[in-house]
Amino acid sequence: MKKIWPLLFLLLLLILFCLWTKKDSIHVTTPTKVTHSAHANPNTHQNTHEKAIEFKIVEKDKSFILNGHFKDTQQQNNLVDLFSSNTKTLQIKNTTTNEEREGDEALLFTHTLIPHFLSHYKNGTLQFQDGKLTLDGDIDSYEAQHKMQQLLIQSNIPSLDNGSVVPPPPMTLNISKTDGRIYATGALGSTKQITALQSNLPKSAHTTGLKVDDVSSDSEALKSIDILLPTFIKDFHKGGIRYQNETLTIYGATMQKEALQEVDNLIKNHHLSVKNHTKLDAKAIAAAKEEAQRLADIEATKKSEAEARAKAEEVARLAAIEAKEEAAKKAAEEEAAEAKRMALEKAKAEEIQKLQAMEAAKREEAEAKKIAEAKEAEKLAAQEAQKQEILSKQEAQKNIEKRKNELKTKLNTLLELDTIEFNVNKSTLSDKGNETVNKLASILKEYPSIKIEIAGHTDSDGSAQYNQKLSQTRVDQVKKSLIAKNISASRLLAVGYGETKPLVQNNSDENKAKNRRVEINIQGE
Repeated sequence: MKKIWPLLFLLLLLILFCLWTKKDSIHVTTPTKVTHSAHANPNTHQNTHEKAIEFKIVEKDKSFILNGHFKDTQQQNNLVDLFSSNTKTLQIKNTTTNEEREGDEALLFTHTLIPHFLSHYKNGTLQFQDGKLTLDGDIDSYEAQHKMQQLLIQSNIPSLDNGSVVPPPPMTLNISKTDGRIYATGALGSTKQITALQSNLPKSAHTTGLKVDDVSSDSEALKSIDILLPTFIKDFHKGGIRYQNETLTIYGATMQKEALQEVDNLIKNHHLSVKNHTKLDAKAIAAAKEEAQRLADIEATKKSEAEARAKAEEVARLAAIEAKEEAAKKAAEEEAAEAKRMALEKAKAEEIQKLQAMEAAKREEAEAKKIAEAKEAEKLAAQEAQKQEILSKQEAQKNIEKRKNELKTKLNTLLELDTIEFNVNKSTLSDKGNETVNKLASILKEYPSIKIEIAGHTDSDGSAQYNQKLSQTRVDQVKKSLIAKNISASRLLAVGYGETKPLVQNNSDENKAKNRRVEINIQGE
């Protein structure tokens, strides 16, 4: 009887284990399901599903296709955006929209499942129809299947996971070293893993045989390989590191016992299945010893030859020093004789240079005296010319003043006898005014270089603005008339002052008549 109890205990453990593994493969549905009473309308369930959204997402050639019936296009676009955020593409193929359809809760729940679905399901299908959410596909691990079951029970929406666990094959990796060259081949789970491996290999390593594939990655194995690589690359002249069928194998030959011991120490604390086929290369060690002896013999021969050369070179060096000292002594004597000769020649040259300098000084003194006399004569001539120029300018100024005074006298005489008259309240010249302007033109022609100002003035009758404008238009008319009589416009300046410069107060008709005038002012040449 005592022998039966252990067997019964083992049988119980086996049953519990089977139940546990069975639990992981159970198709989960929520405990609350839609039920119908015996008196319910049989069409009610059908009408409810007709109003609910329906969709099906199918993976095909590593892309996903969406079919179904939605409330609006935004629901479809939200699914497309979710796939895009998980670096997947969802193509909308056959869909319709109807604002009366319901099912926002089912879509929101689906959004929580999609990241896990995309990461762990291959050739998968995700479908919502008749109020039930169904999943199918190849699941990469039991852990992923169990995680999906946990996600499904978080919602009251009926669901079913028909997926089956199909674990991906394990990764493979082979790093070999032949004739000093390193080659890496195999299949890893991501580009990141390949890049990390390449960073630990020499830049000259051939890694084109590495590829990313749908395999399960063993991080512990990759970590062990990273640890072994420096020793393998540095100390092993041939061999390799291979990971296959979840077993890590390091093989190859080295000439250093320390390298073998280091490999043993590195793999001792790892929990992997590790095979160590490394060994000492006896032939290589013997060849290395022979090469070392050969190099030592060559070095000894070189040393003997170098000592002989050094002895000969020393004898030659001492002879060269002696010859050099003799040559230096002779050169010093020749240099002293040459220095003495150069000193005599220098003294002679300095005496000649001194005499030449004295002669040059005399010539420079005579030349300087000559230049000074010429400058003095030039100065006196310039002073005389300046004096004559001043006298000439003074004479010319007197003539200018004389002509200006003559012109002023004639103008004053003309304007005392005849005034430049205009028609009343107009800028046009009267007949008498035209006659006076003709006389003025004749006088100006006698003095063609003198410029004049034609100044127009009015009395205070009317506004200041009007008087200003009237005086300006009148003097402009006088200027225009003079130009027509061949008086150059560049000699004439016409300025209307209006009522701003009266001769007398505008308190009587007589005074106003005096203030209404045209003056001719001489400006100069």
